Amino acid sequence: MKLVFKIIGALLALLIIAAVAIPLLVDVNKYKPEIQSAAESRTGRKLAIPGDIKLSLFPWIAIELGAMSVGNAKGFTDQQMLEISDAAVSLKLLPLLSGNIEVGTVSLNGLRLRLEIDKSGRSNWEDLLEPGQTDAKAAAKPAPGGDAGVALESVVIGGLTIADADISFRNAKTGQSFTVSDFRLKTGALRPGKPVQLSMSLHSAATEPKLNVDLTLATLLTLDVAAGTATLDDLSIGINELTADGKLEAANIKDALSWSGKLEINEFNLRKFLNTLGPGAPATQDPEVLRRVSGDVDVSGTRNSAKLSNLKFRLDDSTLKGSLSVKDFDTMALRFDLQIDEIDADRYMAPAADAPQDKQSTTSKEAEQS
Repeated sequence: MKLVFKIIGALLALLIIAAVAIPLLVDVNKYKPEIQSAAESRTGRKLAIPGDIKLSLFPWIAIELGAMSVGNAKGFTDQQMLEISDAAVSLKLLPLLSGNIEVGTVSLNGLRLRLEIDKSGRSNWEDLLEPGQTDAKAAAKPAPGGDAGVALESVVIGGLTIADADISFRNAKTGQSFTVSDFRLKTGALRPGKPVQLSMSLHSAATEPKLNVDLTLATLLTLDVAAGTATLDDLSIGINELTADGKLEAANIKDALSWSGKLEINEFNLRKFLNTLGPGAPATQDPEVLRRVSGDVDVSGTRNSAKLSNLKFRLDDSTLKGSLSVKDFDTMALRFDLQIDEIDADRYMAPAADAPQDKQSTTSKEAEQS
């Protein structure tokens, strides 16, 4: 997922750069052939710009792009690797005179990003990340006596809107694939160190394992890049039937990431959740169990571990308390200390072998009832 956001971030950065660097042209569309030729020379990919490019200059330097696409790498499918329906970014002119950058709302609509790995393990994006004839480290260094860059504190972005974005990934070597569809992201004004309202939604489907997820997220995000901290206040998460509210905090996000918080899981139907998620709920002797789950928990962890403490969950008529931790995601070293007040285990057992219907038909029937 980091790669996806890097590609989207790079695209948005290019839009901002274009808004500043493009000369004062009367009709920039005349220069499409030169732009396409330069892009192909630089990347080896065909750039198509069937949509119009529009510029305005005051009080905002603004650029609007219509439909655009970037071709796939050689040896992969004939589909375009990247397509957009339209995009727009604007830059306020007068604040530039005082060394400040005020960007309007950045919008990106109709993104289609197709990521592939062939049977040999080669990806269709790796050639875009290669430094070519220029050493990457040397290129990253500012020229002697040159400008070290714009201070982050002087940059304000009016907001970010991404709508109707689809991302697909297919690995021909392993047979795995997943899709993210109808991805939507909307933020308020982005100011360094200041809280920003953020909302996001998407649908994701995967194979190996089979999963179907509808994800929603809304929060008030405070990100301090210099301090390496992030706080998610008024956090609301939805995963299919499951919804949770709470707060999360993260520290040392650049290096030794650590995070903690508290979540309250609202009551939901676990049986219906498992059926919509993909694997399906297990068949049980009592089809009425696994229908009422709720609870609250303190969460913490690092990049490679997670812990649930002060856990208190309600499962149907039982109460579960204790803690659960994974010390290492690579080895899935699991530790738990759980107590349950009472439970009728027979209700949760699989149906007897001589039952008139098998597990598959039972699960299907329960899914319909849910």
